[in-house]
Amino acid sequence: MTQPIQFDSSTVTRQIIEHGWITVNEHLRQVRRLHGLPSALRMLCEQQRQLFVLLEAKVSDRRRIMAPDHERHFWGQLNESRIQRFTGGGRQMPPPGWEAVAGGCILCKPNVLWQQSGREIGFELPLGSDGASFVAYANPFPIGKNHLAIASALHRPQAWSHADDLAQITRQLVALAVELPGWVVFYNSTGAGASVPQHRHFQAFEKWAPTDLFPLERAARSHRGPLPSLVPNYPAATLYHSAPPSEVVQLIDVFSRWVEHASRPVAVNIIALASDTEALDLYVVPRDPRCERAPGLTGSCAALEILGELVLTTPEEARRLVDGEIDFAAVERVLAAVSDHDFVRYFSSVASTKL
Repeated sequence: MTQPIQFDSSTVTRQIIEHGWITVNEHLRQVRRLHGLPSALRMLCEQQRQLFVLLEAKVSDRRRIMAPDHERHFWGQLNESRIQRFTGGGRQMPPPGWEAVAGGCILCKPNVLWQQSGREIGFELPLGSDGASFVAYANPFPIGKNHLAIASALHRPQAWSHADDLAQITRQLVALAVELPGWVVFYNSTGAGASVPQHRHFQAFEKWAPTDLFPLERAARSHRGPLPSLVPNYPAATLYHSAPPSEVVQLIDVFSRWVEHASRPVAVNIIALASDTEALDLYVVPRDPRCERAPGLTGSCAALEILGELVLTTPEEARRLVDGEIDFAAVERVLAAVSDHDFVRYFSSVASTKL
């Protein structure tokens, strides 16, 4: 008598999901090799927009917030879907044949595979001279064009553990930015706007237009003295350097000396922007973790806000922007409030020495 066929549906489902991940990654690696990383990441985002329903979230409006002199401006971004990122999505418990790792962390590949039933796929890529493994995921609640999270393949905290670790973070960030000219690449530490503090990750998005300059960039380019320096005439205290990638990473040494000097915990935003030239712009923004949130607004103040663009996520905030209640002076107050004023005093005291 013929025995009934034994069918393990969980095993077959797992094989199908893992095969889809492998197939997409093989194709993206070829695109990266032939056309560069920007093309591969754009293709990943497009593939995810077709499969991953949460990616329907988008920026609904983006408005200039003009200064009284009409020469300077900030940006206000209306993005009500962004607040939903804290509500979660997908499976909360693994199905038969799967198990959660690292408490179900949403940036760990073993969890991503079962949480989104195979719809969410990341692009595996090495970064930096040490070839550390990262995975690029399209952000389901984007704040910019082709917004991605670039997560460490290993589950480790977003916070750095020592000076060498912080230097490695900076080198990896710069290596990523070099491959993404015209994109914004950044690291938000714990206490400086990190939305997933339990897992190390960078973020990257493409500028709306390649020639656009954020308010922070405009202020930095007005500097006429030696570098590195503080960005002049900008409400958020920001260290700035523009140099070839091998030199610009030295800026983190200035910040590391502040970490050693400070008598309290310190946080940081690190932002890297590359162009088609050999120079790379690096911004290091010391933060007091006690001042993480943007005063008067719903969200925290992270790298995009430091660049000069507020992300507004509630109907009330949208009304205040449209009615002019959130004006240029209001944005200046927000950025000044989250600045690390202790660092400004420290930097002023050592600025006369060789940085």
